[in-house]
Amino acid sequence: MRARTGIGLIVLCVAMPGATDARAVPVTGPDDATGYPALLNRAREALARKDLPSGLALIDRALRADPEGEEAMALLGHTYLGLELFPQASAALRRAADISDRVPNAIDRRIAVRADLAAALARQERSDEAIEILNQILALEPGRSTIHHDIGRIELAIGAFEKAAVEFREEIGISGANPSPPGGALGMAYEGLGIAAYRLGNDPGSLQAFERQAALRETSPSNEGRYHHALVLARLGRNEEAAALFRAVLKIDPDHRGALQNLARCDLPLGLETERRDSLARFEDLYRRETEIKASRVRVRDLRNEAGRRVDGGDANGAVAALTEAARLAPGDVDVQIDLGRNLVRAGNRKEGEETLRRVLQAHPVNAEAHYQLGRLLADQENLDGALTELDRAAQLEPMTLYYHTALAQMYLRMRRAEEGVRELRLAKSLGPANPEGAFNLGVGLAQAGSLGEAVEELQAAVTLGYREPIVHQVLAQIYTALGDAAKASAEHAAFERLKETEKPHP
Repeated sequence: MRARTGIGLIVLCVAMPGATDARAVPVTGPDDATGYPALLNRAREALARKDLPSGLALIDRALRADPEGEEAMALLGHTYLGLELFPQASAALRRAADISDRVPNAIDRRIAVRADLAAALARQERSDEAIEILNQILALEPGRSTIHHDIGRIELAIGAFEKAAVEFREEIGISGANPSPPGGALGMAYEGLGIAAYRLGNDPGSLQAFERQAALRETSPSNEGRYHHALVLARLGRNEEAAALFRAVLKIDPDHRGALQNLARCDLPLGLETERRDSLARFEDLYRRETEIKASRVRVRDLRNEAGRRVDGGDANGAVAALTEAARLAPGDVDVQIDLGRNLVRAGNRKEGEETLRRVLQAHPVNAEAHYQLGRLLADQENLDGALTELDRAAQLEPMTLYYHTALAQMYLRMRRAEEGVRELRLAKSLGPANPEGAFNLGVGLAQAGSLGEAVEELQAAVTLGYREPIVHQVLAQIYTALGDAAKASAEHAAFERLKETEKPHP
């Protein structure tokens, strides 16, 4: 789990009137001179040759050139989806969907980005949202193949078997009437219907659906389909056929516990005692191993929670002890390693903390959070150039993670590179236009860069968007003071004091 730190920029002083207005500072930088289309094409080429770091960096540059670039945003989301970074994928794809809705005559693009978004949401078990997105596709193109199938699969996953069966029948009607449906669409719909019918206890209907899928010969069944076909055959007493299918499942997935257990049940009436004992022994061994793995995961979760409590109590050494044990139990858990590195720094062991983060990056060079944490550590050590490199890398790898851009902007401002700092804050705001923190941070950055007029606009926009932290009024009071507007400065200071008072704990 990521440790999300506060990202508000603290203003210690505001530039005095007469400073240069940064309103015209471009989002793009000198490295983006090749332009959005060229950067996007280069990103596609890099990703096609499996050069992930270069591809993500080029997408980031394309978004700097055009934060409203729907194709770059969609490519970013699609790339994250392939990497199984589902929260990042859904954030980018939702933004791409919003942008595509403003592009005229772009129905195919709207559908494509929504298909990816639904997949990302479904993989996060955000089932209602995924179904909502798929229904949006049907609203754009009611007769589109595969969409009812995808909805049916989600309904299956959440146990809504009646609804799933309805969706699969809808898909069969659409794909069956289509002379050239997408590869395997009709067969997969029959498979889904077979699984739903089995779950509903409709064995004849289930068997009929599986047999129709087999008769189509348009695609091989999935392993899940084979397993459920075997289950219905076993329930109908056709043990020899069921056993053959269970063995086919195990050929692809030797650790399929359900197939092992049910194969043993089929082997009993077939008189295959040796095979039955072997299946049960493998089943019991798998059960034991999975129990141990589950217990280890629970222990790691408890240790991480304990570390969090230790940190809250100011006991950084206690947090390190808990995370060291968690890292021993789960040496491949990258999040545990990052947490350990961060807390080693908190405990005063900066050298070992840095070494831990660098080991993570050696094994996982595209882990944005490790780059971010290393960048913060280097910044604390006054290694500003090194920190800038790491923070920039984090923002390149995950352009939709706004606090990476904010940290990078802070570093630019700290290095007195105001234009680049404001550029990052503009980009962060454009990537999350409804996020009040984006407007607040941009307002603060503009104030630090001396653009007081636009800073006021952004800070007021933050309040309108729902930013409720007292500091926004403190910053506004400072700016109005610098602008010589005593009345507004006084009003903002009063608002700051009023909100600050409400935050105090009451006895």
